[in-house]
This record gives sequence, structure tokens and C-alpha cells, in this order.
Amino acid sequence: MEKPALFESRREFGYFILIAAVLLAVHLGWRYAQYREFVAKPFFFTHANVLVSYTKQKQHRSYQVLKLRTDEGLHLYTTTHRQTSLQGKRIRIEIFPDERTGFWDFLGTFYAKSRIRQVDDMPGTIQTKLKDAVRAQHRDPMLQALYSALFFADPIPKELREKVALLGVSHLIALSGFHLGILWFLVYEGLLMLYRPLQQRFFPYRFALMDVGLVTLAVLGVYLYITGMPPSLVRAYAMVAMGWLMLVLGVELVSFYFLAAVLTLLVVFFPALLVSLGSWFSVAGVFYIFLLLHYTKTLPAWVVTLLVIPLGIFVLMLPVVHTVFPVTAASQL
Repeated sequence: MEKPALFESRREFGYFILIAAVLLAVHLGWRYAQYREFVAKPFFFTHANVLVSYTKQKQHRSYQVLKLRTDEGLHLYTTTHRQTSLQGKRIRIEIFPDERTGFWDFLGTFYAKSRIRQVDDMPGTIQTKLKDAVRAQHRDPMLQALYSALFFADPIPKELREKVALLGVSHLIALSGFHLGILWFLVYEGLLMLYRPLQQRFFPYRFALMDVGLVTLAVLGVYLYITGMPPSLVRAYAMVAMGWLMLVLGVELVSFYFLAAVLTLLVVFFPALLVSLGSWFSVAGVFYIFLLLHYTKTLPAWVVTLLVIPLGIFVLMLPVVHTVFPVTAASQL
């Protein structure tokens, strides 16, 4: 029996897009008002977490480049001539907005001059305690940064980022749908092993996909919060949540309408995804997966899973990735 489509007609899909466009315009208007208020100020005091700190030199003088995330959710780069590393610190900072900063830069990541007023250690939150526990397992700073990136989506230092790009494994380190898919499988299957005996004995009328899937989504949601909600992981989580909902409702899952609907809702609620390069890479990857599945329906499932998807995604994503990252090496093969 064929599953019903998410939208019964193109007109219905068009109405959905129209409503979403209106909501997006309202959201962007609100963010634009925030942007105008920000750039109109001569200075702006806030607290920020230092995500990345690395040293550069100019005219025989060294300075630090800092990537910050403020309490207001802004992401920006700034510089300081302080010699001590500020990696992982929390700072009180005076930012000097510049009207040359564009609106789309404001939504994404921009540069601003600043003056650091105070430096503190990060407060003892659950996130910092977990990160400290992972870092404590390694003495090498590079390994500490690598595992922090793998588990918590922390930005990696410039030196390590260049080595990772040369090896062609950046996609394995940046948290995305690949990692969330593995986590879903481990959590869902582990919970299902505990759920099945209880279901057979006490509540055989319950739907395992609904109960176990809902708990798994909650666990992944907590993990998403711990990682700071990076755009690629937000996109992946939305796809997982909507995919689970489609399976529960019995609606067709592998559909370009479904993909377009999820991406539209994500952009409406998180307009910053429009200027997130990593998010668009994730979108391209999922689109090509759907494209391959659409044209290989007659092939055996194991052929599609083991051959078509891995090789197809590798070939199709090469032009997309290399328009931005031109580094190519034999080790990438």
C-alpha cells in the first residue's frame, strides 16, 4: 500500500511556502530592527565566551584573534594584544559596532573592534564539566581540541583545522547528520532492547516506534543543547524529528516535498541558517541522498546502502565542497 504524500497537491505546497515566506519576512524584520539598533550604538557592553583563540603577527607584533559568542547570541571575530591565551575563557567586553557591518554579516559572523574589560574562567555548567572530563583524558592539546570538536562541536585551532582539511576528513569532525544518525541508532536500539520485554509483558498495545523514538529524540535534544546547537546539527535534528513524525503518521518519507518543508521551517525559525556555509553543505548532502534514493528504487537495498550512497555522495559533493575548499590530496581518496 502506497503511503500518502505530505502535500496532496502543488497548490497545497504553494500555500505552505507562501505562509512560511510571510513568517520569515516578519522574523527577518525583527532581526533587522535588532541589527539597526546594534550598529547605531557607539559602544556595546556584553559578556562573551571565547570559542577560538589563535596568534597572528603583523609588522613584527603579535596579537590574538578571538572568535566570540555573546550572551545575545551574536558570533563575531575581534582582536586583542593580550599575550596570554584566552581560549575557553569568559570575558566582559566593550564592542564598537561599525555601520559597515552588513545585515547578513550580523546574522552570521562578523568582525568588530573591541576592548576587553574583564577575563574570567568559564562557570561550572554541565557543558564545561563534561568538556573538562573529556580533555582530562588527553595530555596533548591537539587531541584535547580534536575530541572536544568530535563530542561537543567546539571549534578547532587553526593549525589542526589545516591538517584536517589536508587529509580531507573535515566532514568527519564537524558534527552533522552523520554523527546524529549514529547516535540515534545506538540510543534507539539500546532502549529498544530494554523496551521489548516490558512491552510484551505489560503493554503489548503500545507502539514501540512512538515510545522509544520519543525518548530517543529527547536524549538527542539534550545532546544538541550541550553542543551549543551548531547549525548543521540543528538541521540534522530537525530532519530526524520530522522523519520520525512522518514514520509515526505513516506519511511518505523519502520525498523532495518533505525535504523542502523541513528546510523551509528551519529557515523560518532560524534565519541565521541562510548564511551558514556548513548548513548549506548539509542540505546539499541530504538532497543528493534523496536524489540517489529516488533513481535507485529498483536496486537491492544492500547495493544502495553499501555502494550507491557512499560513492554517489562522494562524487556529487566534490564540486560543491571544492568551490569553497580547494585543498586536494591523494590521502583524501
